[in-house]
Parts: sequence; structure tokens; C-alpha cells
Amino acid sequence: MKRLAIVVVVVFVGLAALGFYQGWFQFATESTDHKTQLNLTIDKDKIHGDTEKARQESEDLGKELKDEVKQGAHTLGRTLQKAGDDEGAAHK
Repeated sequence: MKRLAIVVVVVFVGLAALGFYQGWFQFATESTDHKTQLNLTIDKDKIHGDTEKARQESEDLGKELKDEVKQGAHTLGRTLQKAGDDEGAAHK
């Protein structure tokens, strides 16, 4: 149970750090006399835009990898076919 709590805290801190780095969250302070006011601003539009961009980039990368795998499989098939042809010619 202790490990789960540690994992949750680490994930939370990591997301918070990422959010501040990406500009999703901003803190502002305002002090008057004996009071200090903290404001947290969450930019939902920026979060949404960044997640859409990441989704699109991951889809594009997936398509590129799929095409490379297809091309590699096609090349491998031709190589194996040629090797089989060469082996068949050697047995004749």
C-alpha cells in the first residue's frame, strides 16, 4: 500500500511539473497588509490543444511505423524468396 501511495505522489508531481513547464498552470500571488492571496490559473484550451497535437503526432508516428514494417516485411519476403530460389537451383 505504501508503494502505491508513493507511485501516486510521483505521478502527481510529474504531471504538475509537466503542466507548469507546458504553461497549463500558473500561480500568482497578491499581498495586501496581513493577507496573501494565491491564485491558480488552469489554461484548459492550452491543455486541450496540446493533447490533440500529441494525439495527432502519435497517430502519424504509428502510421509511419506501420508503413516501415510493411516495407520491411515485403523486402524480407523477396529476400527469402530469392534465397529459396537460389537453394532450389543448387539442388538441381
